Amino acid sequence: MTSPESALPVAQEKSDFEIHHAEEHPEFGLRDAPLETKYADLSRPQIFRQFWKAILFCVIACWAGLNDGFQGQLPGNILPLQAFVKTMADTTINGQPAISGLTVSFLGGFPAMAQIFGQFSGGFISNTIGRKGSMMLFSALFLTGSILSITAQNWKWFMGAGMVTKLGLGIAQTTLIVYLAEIAPFQLRGTSMAAYQLFLAGGQLLGAVATQIQVSVNLEVWRPLIASEFVITGLFVLMIPFVPESHIYHIRKDNEEQAKKSMLKLYGTAPNYDVDHEYMVIKQAIEAERAITQSGGKSSFFEIFKGSNLRRTIAGVIGACSQPLAGAPLLFSYSTYYFSIVGVKDPFLVTVIVDIVLLATIAISMALCETVGRRSMMLSGCCFMFAFTIALGITGSWSNEAAGKAALGLLILWTVAYSWSAAPIGFISAGETSTPRLRAQTSALAFACQSSCFFVFYWTVPIMISPDQGNLGVRASFVFAALIVPVGLIVYFFYPETTGRTYVELDELYAMGIPARKFKSTTTSTEARGLKNEAIITHGH
Repeated sequence: MTSPESALPVAQEKSDFEIHHAEEHPEFGLRDAPLETKYADLSRPQIFRQFWKAILFCVIACWAGLNDGFQGQLPGNILPLQAFVKTMADTTINGQPAISGLTVSFLGGFPAMAQIFGQFSGGFISNTIGRKGSMMLFSALFLTGSILSITAQNWKWFMGAGMVTKLGLGIAQTTLIVYLAEIAPFQLRGTSMAAYQLFLAGGQLLGAVATQIQVSVNLEVWRPLIASEFVITGLFVLMIPFVPESHIYHIRKDNEEQAKKSMLKLYGTAPNYDVDHEYMVIKQAIEAERAITQSGGKSSFFEIFKGSNLRRTIAGVIGACSQPLAGAPLLFSYSTYYFSIVGVKDPFLVTVIVDIVLLATIAISMALCETVGRRSMMLSGCCFMFAFTIALGITGSWSNEAAGKAALGLLILWTVAYSWSAAPIGFISAGETSTPRLRAQTSALAFACQSSCFFVFYWTVPIMISPDQGNLGVRASFVFAALIVPVGLIVYFFYPETTGRTYVELDELYAMGIPARKFKSTTTSTEARGLKNEAIITHGH
């Protein structure tokens, strides 16, 4: 373990963050170390009690994750419905109307391109019109996409509607992860961001249940499924007026009055909340960043590739990309279509079961990520997902009932491993590993890279598994088994343990050049000065 005696001199020597506070900003009285929040010593239960209102706003923000899961799941769910096939058919198979594998690729691929654009532009949009303004924008896109989908008369029309919806989803992902990272108390930062994935999984489950109900009630229609999207989006629209703008956004705009107003709305439930001190903690950090870059508050997108920021960018990107590279496009985006192709008798029911397992395991991992640790969960998850995808592919060598049951069991085990690791941690990494000044840009790149991976698989997965194309079936999982190996290696060398660390500490550790594998065992200046609760100190655990 790196000791305080050895760590602090190195920090004073290497940390631009502290040097600039000491030399450039003596007015703050910071000659040894930066200011820290007065609530760094609170335990997690105390944070729940004192900052319940901030946590409530985190939950409201996560509600949009239901849209991500629900509207992302439905297009894949309705593909096998005969009523949908009749409307969108572009070919025939055995004399019956059908949607070709290439058209299925179009329906997934072009909307994925729109989502990538939304994620790349999401950082700029939220930095320009605010996090709350972005919420209003992507909600309008959700509603527009639903209207266009429900009125679609052919697959090209439906594809265009999907592009509008996915554009909104791209902006939503970037905006909401940044918003959660900014307003959540650091003791519950991981839990709050993992909750987005929990709501996303909940949306997927709702989509599977809604499809199962539709199949049971009336197989001759598909538009009522799309109409159900208005309920989720409508409820979020009703909640937006009550959500405060991020105080970080206001501080970066030098709007002290609005920033403090947001802070009181978010954190004013804490006894004797000192808004002036907490404002100065954040303001000081921003002033230090501005001094370092001499940017006057502006930050270039390309800064995320320079110096220690490159390490932080790689960590955020690999976390987000671990989801598509581990097999999520195969087993979620095209779940019902995939199950029907490989011969599952009731693909809709299996989709519901898988989504229930996903939701339950994410709920458990969401709580444990604050104690077990993000890095440990990611590394163990990669190992198990690799083993299960290999075994799943092997079952494709047989076409009997026993092989089908084995494949289903392995799929459920893979889902547990995925929802333990890549599912929640992927969203945490994008908003947590970046420096606060570059969070919007780093999150935008991370999610754009994630969607780029999904984009590739939206085009290729239907071709791989479609009977009229690659006809691989479950053997397509071998592709993802091969991709999990480099993901695990990059996670080992670049993804640090961030559990229980404040952003001030993460800045310090990166500035000191600490290897990712040693983040957990290194004592920071905040810990050395006794400013943190022992229960959330990670080293030595």
